[in-house]
Amino acid sequence: MKIPKKFKLFGQTYTVEIHDDHEDGNDNQGMAMFNKNKIVLQDHKSLKRPETRTGQVYLHEVIHIIFSELHYPKETYNEQMVDQLASCLHQIITTSEYKR
Repeated sequence: MKIPKKFKLFGQTYTVEIHDDHEDGNDNQGMAMFNKNKIVLQDHKSLKRPETRTGQVYLHEVIHIIFSELHYPKETYNEQMVDQLASCLHQIITTSEYKR
């Protein structure tokens, strides 16, 4: 799955950064920075994880942003639901077949 450098949601531009190292010292694979309109991801190579995991983490953070923008505070921080939705969406995106 391709990870964009930026995207727009409700007229706001969000940037996406992928870092090679663990900047925060935690094992965070990604973080949605709501007040900076930014998603920060750790590169799958530095985490020794499959590349597909980066796509799932990206979508996980996007879903956090979507719920935040929709003003759903409970859902914004519901990690289990956000993760399940991200996994479902990732599977749909990566397995979709298109007509030529």
